Amino acid sequence: NTASQAPLPPPLSLALQVATEAVARCWASTVTFRPMMRRCGDTADASGADRVLAAMLAAQVEPDMWVWAQYLAALVRAGRLQSACDALDKVVLRYGPKTEPVLFNTIIKGMMDAAPAANHSDAESSDPNSPQRWATAPSAPSSSSRRRHSRGGDVAAAFSLINRMTDEGVRPDEATFNSLMGVCSRARDTRALERAVALMEKSGIPPGCTTYNIAMKSYVRARDTKSVEEIFKLMKASMKPTTISYNIAIDCYCQIGNMQRAAEYFSEMTENQVEPDIVTFTTLIKGFGRIGCGSRALELYTALCEGNARGGHSGGLKVQEQTFYATINACLLSHLVEDALKVALDMLKEGIPMRSRTLKWMLETAIREDDEKVALATLSAVDPKGRLLKAAEKRWLLEQIDELGGFFFLKSKLRV
Repeated sequence: NTASQAPLPPPLSLALQVATEAVARCWASTVTFRPMMRRCGDTADASGADRVLAAMLAAQVEPDMWVWAQYLAALVRAGRLQSACDALDKVVLRYGPKTEPVLFNTIIKGMMDAAPAANHSDAESSDPNSPQRWATAPSAPSSSSRRRHSRGGDVAAAFSLINRMTDEGVRPDEATFNSLMGVCSRARDTRALERAVALMEKSGIPPGCTTYNIAMKSYVRARDTKSVEEIFKLMKASMKPTTISYNIAIDCYCQIGNMQRAAEYFSEMTENQVEPDIVTFTTLIKGFGRIGCGSRALELYTALCEGNARGGHSGGLKVQEQTFYATINACLLSHLVEDALKVALDMLKEGIPMRSRTLKWMLETAIREDDEKVALATLSAVDPKGRLLKAAEKRWLLEQIDELGGFFFLKSKLRV
């Protein structure tokens, strides 16, 4: 790879200078360059990784598998999936069956956010010899992009890479299949997920806790409660579920509004001495909000704040941003506007900013409830300078007021 000439961050630039001096004194080895490549992998610094690798090769220092893994991680995390695949080709060509599976695993993980190739109809039809068998995403999607395109994931390319591993004599490990299942889960392709599980069984690799969790999460997304129950039952027969496992099972029923079953799993969780975390309580709060039971959601939130969750054993859980918003939303869905304002004030005290769309929803609910006092209190407490709400949001609220009538003082504040 040709090293980029973009300026390097000062720590990495200084480290490369030290490494160059070590090379000149014949002191350099692979260990000399490892910290730099790790930094590049951790920070998705593909340009820096190129420079470090170029320096190693120029000094005739052979990268080991650990260095290659960090190099591929830097490329993948920076969105340069095709470059990572090209680099892996060179490593496989050099080392053959001695190539570590972690290198393939890194590429497969990168395929979770890749757009499926147009010429791949499904995983079974992929051609491992195709020149486009692996990467299809030229750049890394942003976090907002990943949220918008939640069904990303190049399933066909991931299966093709598994085939390539087999052809090269590299034995996949549990992490390989977990990564493959993660791609299937991201694509919401349960049929491909089942093929991945079958392939894992055929390879003689027993599923671990992470494997079960990924499978459960996939069926939660598909709203397939029966499959979630079956997988969870298999998991409990061979190992003790973790907090994450119970959170997934609870979320499965919270999403469909079956809070009785979600509560049963919560009770089972505590009886089996599996410690709930903030995600557990946030998930339950969201579930109660979905069924319009804001009072129950508020009880859970209050218990968290007072340290009384789970019978006085909350373990000092800190209420996080998602928990605040889940409680506010639950209150608004149940028309508990004053309670939503109290939670919002708690959130602001923690230094967490209010989103404009949430403020708009709070004001809209107060307007619908014909409560100008709460609406004014909300606007004064949350947005005293009148800068949070966008012009379009203010216009929309004014239209709601004109439709219902009244709210003279709120109207005047929104027009400022």
